[in-house]
Amino acid sequence: MDKESRSCPACHAQIPTDSETCPSCGKSATKSTSNANNIKNIMLGVLLFFGAVSWVALLQDNGSTSPPVDPRRERIESQFSPFSGAHRNLVRAVEAAMHDPDSFEHVETGFADEGNSLRVRMVYRGANAFGGIVRQQVVARVSLDGEIMEIIEQ
Repeated sequence: MDKESRSCPACHAQIPTDSETCPSCGKSATKSTSNANNIKNIMLGVLLFFGAVSWVALLQDNGSTSPPVDPRRERIESQFSPFSGAHRNLVRAVEAAMHDPDSFEHVETGFADEGNSLRVRMVYRGANAFGGIVRQQVVARVSLDGEIMEIIEQ
């Protein structure tokens, strides 16, 4: 091989150094850097993968233990919708008493723990008998199992 020729990367024929394509096979005579790029991309992928695995492991094993579950609190919280915060049984009772139950719209709900029961206050909107939308509230005493014991205020 003399100074003014080189080997084709595809067919290994001798080609002039200034040639862009191989006269024998017609392929590009310039060396491809795709292998170097592929190796770099693979190494980057491996590093990112192990970094992500390490990060997840740190999040899961941060040395702290989760607080003990309070069954009473879970019992109370299960009565309320996780989306709107409305007391499920109180919503059913209000809708059953409404002239147009499809017009019911929950606004807000709050409660006070009274030991053996809860005092639940719910604000809602709905259509009255004339079709006008009104805002109302209801207050009820509810058992720890979610059953309505009495409607205190409507």
